[in-house]
Amino acid sequence: MPWSVEYHPDSRIIETRYEGVMSPEELTLAVQTTIEAAHTNGTSLLFGDCSELSGGHSLADLYFLAESVLPALTEGAREAVLMPHHGESTEKVEFWETTCRNRGIHVRIFKERAEALAWLTG
Repeated sequence: MPWSVEYHPDSRIIETRYEGVMSPEELTLAVQTTIEAAHTNGTSLLFGDCSELSGGHSLADLYFLAESVLPALTEGAREAVLMPHHGESTEKVEFWETTCRNRGIHVRIFKERAEALAWLTG
């Protein structure tokens, strides 16, 4: 499976790791699972580790994903996203940030994990 979701009770963060080539269906399932974990654990702090993501979905897939699943997020949700090491996916992560912000979701991209987690918990 090219993704995993983990809850960190000490920081109340849901961490989702995206790896390799992810189809639109896999990406949708990962995001839905992330949102379910946030509801289950009563948190709105999300960390998306895209450092090992290398593609497999389009900008249109991201747009429609945001349209369909982001309304399920709790008010005040924030997501810190770690940029991918692979250049092909950088544009997609930047598009995700813009698409989410246009919908009122606080998403910010980072190059360093520590900086992302500091923003998320600060």
